[in-house]
Amino acid sequence: LRQSVSRYLRVDHPALFDALTDRGVPQPEQLHGRASSSAELPDVSVKDFLKSRVLRWPKHGNEDDTTDVLMSLIDYINHDSRATPHQRSSDNNALVATSQRCREKISECFVQYGPYDAQDVLLLHGYLDDSADFVRSTSFSVPVEDLGTVHIGSEIAYQPNKHTVSKGKNRSWSFPSVRTRDDGDLEVSSLFIITETDPMALKRALTLAIAAWRHGLDQPTTSHLVGLLERAVLNETRGYYEKLRIMAQAAQNSVAADMVQKMVSIQLQTLSRYSSAVQ
Repeated sequence: LRQSVSRYLRVDHPALFDALTDRGVPQPEQLHGRASSSAELPDVSVKDFLKSRVLRWPKHGNEDDTTDVLMSLIDYINHDSRATPHQRSSDNNALVATSQRCREKISECFVQYGPYDAQDVLLLHGYLDDSADFVRSTSFSVPVEDLGTVHIGSEIAYQPNKHTVSKGKNRSWSFPSVRTRDDGDLEVSSLFIITETDPMALKRALTLAIAAWRHGLDQPTTSHLVGLLERAVLNETRGYYEKLRIMAQAAQNSVAADMVQKMVSIQLQTLSRYSSAVQ
């Protein structure tokens, strides 16, 4: 079951689980099920099983009013971040899966469940995935001289933008939600650090965030701030994963913690690829 790894971590290694979820989880309600210890065989109930198989479906096209539905055929299609996402039909009566990524030798096709990196997939679905060409940032704050403080949050929110197609892929999810607080500081949702396929996405997102925060800055000042924030995002995110690695290494004889170590390696390798792509 997809929640198994998360449940084991929550019970056997709560500090590690808290550190993992502090970054934010795309669908946190999926992690709120009954906890299980890895020392015992989980008592899998029918409710637990069905919860891992259902999709949320908006009633009458209303995203705020949803119901859980079973779609067994759709459920057979596995996730690959490079594939095409599910789409709903125009009349909201069908879910359309157009798979552009198939493995002919094993006759398997994939769709994208969402813009999930390796950490998201491990927490939500319980397996290691290296298909993502991006890493989401961790949350932190960085002071900017004479302007205020920029707060990079754990919220996963983005602004759909029709001008975000890169190499044939829609990258609208790479633009964060931004808000200027009453105290003048800037709040930015979780950022996407994309590697070879679109290494300028992070800089574009930061440029738009700064423009929304402080209107009228000249180009040299804006470029300086973008560079400052980009370095902070990379350093904080790398530091976050180094901390996770140390915590996971301290958890001996734990399959779930071993999976966290492998996930950390995937994330750090992806960050290294970003640095190489930008250079």
